[in-house]
Amino acid sequence: MTEVEQASVLRRNIVIVNCREIRTGRQRSGTLPIITLLMLSMATGCSQSNSNQGTTSEQSPQAQEAVSTPQAQSGKTKVVATFLPIYLFTKAVAGDVADVEILVPPGTEVHEYQATPGNVKAIATAKVLVKNGLGLEQFLEGTVKNAQNSKLTEIDASIGIKPLNEISPVVKTTPDEKDQEHSQGNPHVWLDPVLVKQQVTNIRDGLIAA
Repeated sequence: MTEVEQASVLRRNIVIVNCREIRTGRQRSGTLPIITLLMLSMATGCSQSNSNQGTTSEQSPQAQEAVSTPQAQSGKTKVVATFLPIYLFTKAVAGDVADVEILVPPGTEVHEYQATPGNVKAIATAKVLVKNGLGLEQFLEGTVKNAQNSKLTEIDASIGIKPLNEISPVVKTTPDEKDQEHSQGNPHVWLDPVLVKQQVTNIRDGLIAA
């Protein structure tokens, strides 16, 4: 699924959730408005990233923020997050309490990503690593091992979440997508507005425990 298609799914899922809430009259929980804004931000970022490829080197605001995030400052916990959606969720939850750094550059395919020496260094000097899980970040195992950080706390954002059979209620996976590197099931749970709420909760609880 391309970034443009993922952006379309995100927008449609936001509409579905909002329509359901209007019909049922339910009040939003404290985390849902944050998630809605993050999903819209992610959708915009994906669209901008795709349209810029091959035409300009400009980055989306989200990408510029992620790349320019500084190393941990004095008195702040250093947290590394694997890729853009997880970075945005972690950044929103952590606020000013922690310095959050991204490992996979925005616009880069996480399935085929090869870790860099910079990634190893970032993990070696971090207190917390936040990942999507469900087998998505295949580059992590060897990278974490090479970092040799015995004090590192790993947060699996998808703990307690079953892999998807479909990417969303709107767009179904093709046979090729089901077979592509997803031996543990479809790990793109951040495309589901209900499951992403659980991801944010898992990140919050993990950061508190760390």
